[in-house]
Amino acid sequence: MDVEVNIWGVVAATVAAMVVGSIWYHKGVFGKDWMKLAKISEKQAQKDAPKAMSVMLVLAAIAAYGLAWLTYAVGFVMEEDSYMVAALQTALMVWVAFVLYAQASNSVFEQRPSRLLLINAGNSLVTFLAMGLMIGWVGL
Repeated sequence: MDVEVNIWGVVAATVAAMVVGSIWYHKGVFGKDWMKLAKISEKQAQKDAPKAMSVMLVLAAIAAYGLAWLTYAVGFVMEEDSYMVAALQTALMVWVAFVLYAQASNSVFEQRPSRLLLINAGNSLVTFLAMGLMIGWVGL
């Protein structure tokens, strides 16, 4: 099976991930709570923002590519008629099986507040669903 990845879907999903993250961690949404719970000062967050955003852009592109690749494979194996449905199913399964698992296990062992896990895991869920939407929409 040759897997075909739509590069424009990857680009759109990468942009979606960056937009979701910038809204989610905005001070008016969850940013203030997140900084407090993660024990990050506003000054430190601002100082580290350019590097963090650069790293996140690369990581979002890698995740988007992987999600697009998996979406094609899942759609092919399941003989799914709708690429959008395959993209959303894949995004949800990736989040549940891998992302939530990793975040929750790290949170438990690092003895982080459960609210911090909810903020981070919620961001990941919305991000993966937004990436799935973009991959499904562009791939149609």
